[in-house]
Amino acid sequence: MKTLNLYIARQLFVSTAIGVAVLTFVFLSGNLIKVFDLVARGLPPGAVARFILYLLPVALGFTIPLAVLCATVLVFSRLSADNEITAMRALGVGLWEITAPGLLLSATLSGLCLFLLIAVKPRFLYRAYLLQKQEGSRNPEVFLSPGIVELPGYIMYIGKRDGKTLRDLNVYVLDEKGRVAQDITAREGVIRVDEERQILQLALSRAVICAVEHRPDGTMRLRRVAGESCTISLDYGSAFNRKPVTRRVKYMTLGSLLACIQIYAARGVPTTPLYVELHTRLSMGLSPLAFLLMGIPFGIRTRRSETAVGLALSLVLGLLFYVFIVLADTLKTEPAYHPELLVWVPNVLYQIGGLIGLHRLARQ
Repeated sequence: MKTLNLYIARQLFVSTAIGVAVLTFVFLSGNLIKVFDLVARGLPPGAVARFILYLLPVALGFTIPLAVLCATVLVFSRLSADNEITAMRALGVGLWEITAPGLLLSATLSGLCLFLLIAVKPRFLYRAYLLQKQEGSRNPEVFLSPGIVELPGYIMYIGKRDGKTLRDLNVYVLDEKGRVAQDITAREGVIRVDEERQILQLALSRAVICAVEHRPDGTMRLRRVAGESCTISLDYGSAFNRKPVTRRVKYMTLGSLLACIQIYAARGVPTTPLYVELHTRLSMGLSPLAFLLMGIPFGIRTRRSETAVGLALSLVLGLLFYVFIVLADTLKTEPAYHPELLVWVPNVLYQIGGLIGLHRLARQ
């Protein structure tokens, strides 16, 4: 019996490890092209390596559960197609004993995911945020790439960049409360950096500046100024060097989240966004067990010729898990819908469905 357990455990472990490596590479590869572009523009390779390292726990929180699902379907479908499960059961080995190594592995990986999501991920995300601010204060030009660029105090949309010339610009200047104070659009702008004063100047052409005045009654007053050419100065030094008094929710560890919930509740501040973040981490941390329980019946019932179909269907169900996560995050400002409970729906359904499937297979 020990030999059979080690045999199944080894196959599950190897397949899961390969799945984690492949899926993590795919997860991070989306940023590699942008990273290489930043290195070409002067960002130190060491800073890039640290930034990728800080994003690794984020990637693992997503890829470990999916890797467990893929490995479970592949391993148990092969065992079923080769009649190895039938042979084991003919020798008196129960189905629950056959799945025991997978349950132990998924429980271990669930503990690892919980540790990553509640302790490691928020710390590393905060370090990535500080690293971005540090490198941005040294060389702000590096981060001005086409697309949406978020800098402390500013949000930019850059249509195209040609050297120091930015085209199709839209710059939002934010106030201390994160509201839009100025909305600036321009056909193009030339970058000039004053390193001593830490000011980024944009010489704009065909610019329209819209100043937004937020009144106490909640209304806004807009004032527009248009010009053939003008220059705006972005004080990136004070923006990057400013130290926030409080951390954002995604940067909080479990202890910080629980303390913040108590403080918010005592002051009458809505706590639903904090509960959504807390329950999301817990649900994602326990998802390897749910994915394994769901994947075993899929794998056993799938023949070798149908493995691709079973694997694809399992991945669809796995991605549906994250759809509920996104939906809960969308409803985090609507406490009446209890979005903190919504993140548990796929987790509970997959575990119950998997247990029912295993129970039916065990009775056959």
